[in-house]
Amino acid sequence: MHRHMQSHIPEEPYGSVQQHEILYEDDAKPSARRTRMNFFPMLLNLFLPWFMFCIAFYTFSSRFHHLYPSISWTVYGFTCLPVVMLWLQWLGLKAVHVAQGGIRGLVPKSWLAYSVFAFTAAVVGGAFFGLENYGSFLAPFYSATDMQSLANANPSVARGSFMLDAGKVNWIPGTELDFSRSWHFKNGDVYCVVPIVLRNADDNAIVEPASASYDFWAVGKNCCSVGSSDFQCGDYNTPGALASLRETRADDINMYRLAVMQAESMFDMVSAQPLFFSWVADPVKTLTEVKQVSRNNGIKICFSAFGFFALSLAATTGLVLYVEQSKRAAEEQQQIPHMGEAF
Repeated sequence: MHRHMQSHIPEEPYGSVQQHEILYEDDAKPSARRTRMNFFPMLLNLFLPWFMFCIAFYTFSSRFHHLYPSISWTVYGFTCLPVVMLWLQWLGLKAVHVAQGGIRGLVPKSWLAYSVFAFTAAVVGGAFFGLENYGSFLAPFYSATDMQSLANANPSVARGSFMLDAGKVNWIPGTELDFSRSWHFKNGDVYCVVPIVLRNADDNAIVEPASASYDFWAVGKNCCSVGSSDFQCGDYNTPGALASLRETRADDINMYRLAVMQAESMFDMVSAQPLFFSWVADPVKTLTEVKQVSRNNGIKICFSAFGFFALSLAATTGLVLYVEQSKRAAEEQQQIPHMGEAF
């Protein structure tokens, strides 16, 4: 068969260019080139976004933000500057690419597009989770520790207007929660309230406040039903619990006020200056636990962010390799001559 095929190939004069040489010039022969990845920019796109995520996170999830909120936002603004520059560079290259007719190759192949994504996700995600961790754990912790600590407070004598700066309060023996007059307000979450009162040890009766105003309330979210007075928040059932920590979340306080207004109407009582507290057995232990939960949460979030950037980088690398190999396979397929052309 080989001889039969050779008999159909016309012989060329000595010194002439053979047909198969025209078809397979050196610069057109199919090659087995491999796509080589530059590992240095890959490492930069892994660690730098993660580093910026941690900076943004701890800019807000820290005592620094609690003491100097405006300065922390300024620091965050400087953190965003590299991201803005990356966006401007990427958009500028895209604009030039479109202006010159979208010719392939005008935009350099680089990690710029992924850098824009990764650094944007870093500064936005770091700020979001940092503020979330601060609002959930650190803001109540720092507010309680920065405000005054009061001992032997008497709910039947003290007034809310005299304890506006109280952060940690230890009540006198006999102080308890009046579960019979607990109530709630539902707005997505259920905001539960119950008055803090003093019970007379002699006749076991609740001592009415001297001001006729019930200003002190224990509160909690989603720890009571919407159909009855069944407050079950904090250390409500801990024997000997006589302490409370101030609630300072503005959004929650507004909801607790509405719950108190409903309790006033329901139980024919007055609350002129309501103050809201979490009912706890040991305020120092509770604050220590809150601080530790915040620290552990921050570590988990930062390491989760590293995993996110590692996975997104691996996925992007795999996609780039797949696209490049698909293009190269298509180009090589076009370079292979048909059997009819060869003979």
